[in-house]
Amino acid sequence: MIPKINKYEFYLYSDFSDGDNPLNLIQLIAHSNEYVDNVILSPAEQKIFSKRIQLCEMLFEDEWTSRNGKIPFFFEFPERKDVEDYYKKLILFANEFQFESEIPNLKKTLEFYIENEAEIKELGENQEDDDWWDKTQALEDKYNAYYSQTLEIVANQIIKNPDNFCRDEQGNSINPNYTGKYKEYLKNGILKCEYSVVNGQILGEYTEYDNDGNKRKLSFKEGCFDEETIKSWHSNGQIEFEKINDSDYRYWYDNGQMEMERISDVVKKWNRNGEQIR
Repeated sequence: MIPKINKYEFYLYSDFSDGDNPLNLIQLIAHSNEYVDNVILSPAEQKIFSKRIQLCEMLFEDEWTSRNGKIPFFFEFPERKDVEDYYKKLILFANEFQFESEIPNLKKTLEFYIENEAEIKELGENQEDDDWWDKTQALEDKYNAYYSQTLEIVANQIIKNPDNFCRDEQGNSINPNYTGKYKEYLKNGILKCEYSVVNGQILGEYTEYDNDGNKRKLSFKEGCFDEETIKSWHSNGQIEFEKINDSDYRYWYDNGQMEMERISDVVKKWNRNGEQIR
């Protein structure tokens, strides 16, 4: 059972300059609800893919739930045995999937839970108490065994060898070092977007289309953070905006009449009938 993921999102989340992207990349696999059905796997291959999916699911839920602190994360476990089983499994995965460096912190986290089990359970059962937040934060301050590098280690494995974890929407392999352009389509075959990839990173022109296949926006994108609109179009296909350079631009009404133009420091405006108003 090999998860299918969105290829554009794979390349977008491969940019780790956004600190959330290792988690976003792992989430693609953890929350995939489509799987490749035309690949025959041996029992051993099925087992390893199942483990990789389970690892991604565990890491995503762990990180997501722990964003408000590790103590609230522990509330998710009914009994000590559940916590012990959870961390024993993560430690086994650490040995199997090359994040052994995190094992000491995984063990420390389990030890922390056992040492503070009574207080953690009391906090979990009395979340309406007036001093709950202060007590939780005091206990949180005692916890210093974070294993957050696990996310990035596994995310880097996904980027390096995506075939070990997933396929694209069509069930094809994803080239992590691809340079070129891709097109993405809606399920009805209408073109949804075109985008550029350079060495496995989103970089270059990105064109969005509406549900009828008409152009809506042309941008220049660099990873997650940088997106600059170059052109946009009204829903009727008329051009709406065009960037000329860093300071100069033009806007149009949906009837094709220019609305505003800025060239250097000169700004001109027109009404919908073409009469200049400034």
